[in-house]
Amino acid sequence: MADREVLVVLPAAAAGARVYFDDVGGGHEAIADAEGHVLFRPRIGTDCRDAFTFIEVKGAPGFRDYRQDAVLLRAGVDRQIRIGMPMDPRRYGDTWLPPLAPLVQRSPNALVGPLRVIRHQAAQRFGFEDASGPRNVLFHIWYPAPRIWRDDRDRALRTLDTLAEAGYQGIHTMRALGADENRGDDDSPWWAGRTVNPAWAIDALVGLIGASHERGLGVELSLGHRFVRPREDRLDYTTRFCEAIHAAGLDEAIRFWIGGNEFYQNAEFGVSQQQIDIFKEEFAIVKRILSPAPLCANGDAGANEDPDVHDGAGNVVPGGLRWGAKNSDLTVVHGTRDMPAAVKRAFGLWYFEGNPGSWPTAFLQDEPTGPGEGVSVARCDDPGYLAALYGMILLTGQALCAVNGAGIWFRRDLDADPWFREIPHWLAELPQDVASWDHEPGGHIWWWRGPSNRYATVTVEGWDPTPPRPLAAWKVIGPGGGIQEGAGNDAFLRALKPGYHGALVVAEFA
Repeated sequence: MADREVLVVLPAAAAGARVYFDDVGGGHEAIADAEGHVLFRPRIGTDCRDAFTFIEVKGAPGFRDYRQDAVLLRAGVDRQIRIGMPMDPRRYGDTWLPPLAPLVQRSPNALVGPLRVIRHQAAQRFGFEDASGPRNVLFHIWYPAPRIWRDDRDRALRTLDTLAEAGYQGIHTMRALGADENRGDDDSPWWAGRTVNPAWAIDALVGLIGASHERGLGVELSLGHRFVRPREDRLDYTTRFCEAIHAAGLDEAIRFWIGGNEFYQNAEFGVSQQQIDIFKEEFAIVKRILSPAPLCANGDAGANEDPDVHDGAGNVVPGGLRWGAKNSDLTVVHGTRDMPAAVKRAFGLWYFEGNPGSWPTAFLQDEPTGPGEGVSVARCDDPGYLAALYGMILLTGQALCAVNGAGIWFRRDLDADPWFREIPHWLAELPQDVASWDHEPGGHIWWWRGPSNRYATVTVEGWDPTPPRPLAAWKVIGPGGGIQEGAGNDAFLRALKPGYHGALVVAEFA
């Protein structure tokens, strides 16, 4: 048999990496050339039989060290081991291995450039856009993240990688949480071990935000804290924090700035003119220092969708002047959590008592229901209901921050709770411009109608989901935690089996 040659093929970006190839009697090590190639002439397999080896790649610029065991090497003279590189169908006998992992995992759905609110006039609906065009916005709660960054940096970085890999676009965290400058970090009865204290938080937040930005993750900053001097301490902390963010070049990483998390019960003065005036001063500081400035909002005003609650809380104008100038760029909602009412109420925010699109700001749903122990009110573990609720939020042009118990308390990793990785996958089925689509009735629900006969809707068990037109193809997303596909109206209706609870649906009509 001629000399056996095995070519290890890496991406060109891995040029200069050290590649180890295990062989009979000891291995071989060589440096990848400018094309990412390394040629070995091993003894293994020279007896014309398939063999197994292991491969290590170290020092590839921008990639983590890599090892694959039990690598099948087929018999033959001219063989390749292709690490993450496409296979050549003309070359029988090559071996494919998973790709190198980047040192920093970037979100495939990262926002690009500043985030803005847009008004889709024809659809009577607000939405969001970045430099790439219309965007569906999907963040995830991770409230004590600055504390984890301070106490366990490696775990914080792994969590950011997990969020990016799953496909989220950002995190919703706290610039101060459950702390008091007059007591220790762990004296909070509610947030013991998870407090974020302004006395040390700025350095932790700058590091956390920088690592998030590097991974394509934006940041929503809220606040669950009462200052000793409500106005002076808040404004001083805001100024110092924003100056630190600006000095680090991280202005664009801050996507949303919230005055107070559920400020009706957590802020020093609750829902009052005094508190709203402080928020105004705070937002003026934020927008003066940060460029581009984040979208600012007072915060949730009452854990429901009552328009009078949000209006009276200053998200539009204190005192009920609903159609005048506004204090907030957004209306923040911590909506109904009981199912299926939550789905209807999310729709109702846009439908607005029979006047679609009348509310004069976009919505940010930054603490809806979700799965896992620790979701304090009406936790929802059912995937069908979750797909329906989260789908409805995006269909109506609202920004969404997904929730799970791990994200609130972080007593376990974020992906330990169900559906953490599936949710971005489900919602990716919705086109980025879906908030601009028109709609038409079908059964007892509305179907959003886009270009090229594309449709999308949400349904809940007990509603009539009959399509308004014959379906050419469809996907039912959520029930059982998966995605069902098919064609035709009859097959679609059969897919909604008893106990499905809810679903997000995307379809093409004939």
